[in-house]
Amino acid sequence: MLSKEQQQLVCENLYIVKAVISKMNLIPNAAVSWEDYYQSGCAALCRAAETYTGQARFFHYAFIVIRNHFYHMQAKQKLDRELEFQDLFQPDVIEEVVGKIQTERFEALKQGLADIYIEVLDLMQLEFSPKEIAEILHIPVKTVYTRIRTARSKLNVLLENNREEI
Repeated sequence: MLSKEQQQLVCENLYIVKAVISKMNLIPNAAVSWEDYYQSGCAALCRAAETYTGQARFFHYAFIVIRNHFYHMQAKQKLDRELEFQDLFQPDVIEEVVGKIQTERFEALKQGLADIYIEVLDLMQLEFSPKEIAEILHIPVKTVYTRIRTARSKLNVLLENNREEI
């Protein structure tokens, strides 16, 4: 439940959802309409208001939270489309389902990382190259490699700490 201040923050910043949709060039299709994108983005904006600590400008923080949410949506849509046309009894599909379960566990594990590492990992999962990731995030390629290396080491620590759960 959002506090009054958080609700006001959401109301004052609804335009960020449209800005992210526009910046990412999200195109409505048969599976996802513009309203679906907007509603889903508003939910992500509420999550951003709920988790906002005041360390950065809210616009930047919310933009990243909403953008990451849309990356997750796109990855899920891609997986759903791939599975939709395949016979569920083929070995490849079984591997894909196992991969999806592992991805969900990976997503849960990633929650222990800072957003700067999560966004790089998310883009890697969407099969962007380090150069493309650098262009998307407007950072140097060396920074992308550093974030990947740091995220991997942090994930290894988290994995060892949570080995029984995963």
